[in-house]
Amino acid sequence: MAKLAVVATFLLAAVVAAATIPSSANGGRLLEESAVDVAALAPTGLDGVFAGGLSEEVAAPAPAELDREGDLANKVPINFVLLISRQGKVRLTKWYSPYTQKERTKVIRELSGLILTRGPKLCNFVEWRGYKVVYRRYASLYFCMCIDAEDNELEVLEIIHHFVEILDRYFGSVCELDLIFNFHKAYYILDEILIAGELQESSKKNVARLIAAQPDDDNEKLRPIDFE
Repeated sequence: MAKLAVVATFLLAAVVAAATIPSSANGGRLLEESAVDVAALAPTGLDGVFAGGLSEEVAAPAPAELDREGDLANKVPINFVLLISRQGKVRLTKWYSPYTQKERTKVIRELSGLILTRGPKLCNFVEWRGYKVVYRRYASLYFCMCIDAEDNELEVLEIIHHFVEILDRYFGSVCELDLIFNFHKAYYILDEILIAGELQESSKKNVARLIAAQPDDDNEKLRPIDFE
């Protein structure tokens, strides 16, 4: 009987020990939980802003989509894009949210007065009408993008620079005159990068290939961009 009692004690201890082992001891589960935590902690700013409207939400991308060819890969919704010169002249506009023509004129007038008067040492973010306008100056042009107030403005700065890099490679040291006389080509490039206010193509080489396939006004192909 004593031996049976000892055996029963050992069996009970083994059962209790097995019940107290945490489920995270499984290596596979730890990896799965880590992946879930990464997705949960990813900033919702640029992952769910403008999807062609102001209220539609965009699901956060899977961890595998967060990096592609070393470029931007997150979908970054945007309300509108403005290119304004130092003299207040509009060189390019793209609207991804519904604005009437009267509202567009008012928006351009307000933002021109707000951004052009800011000093060079001030930050590149401006709060406006409950939104956030991210801008960056290149030579005589201001590239502006409007996002929701809770979104990641630093990522929008990267999108602006991504756009400018492709313009510079295509035109060869792009300047304001290039955009004035070849504005349709600038729209070609912007439409390959952003669709419905979201970043669709983060690879510069893919954008270059798509742009080269676009027909020009004289039925010729647009010249290719070399990113080698």
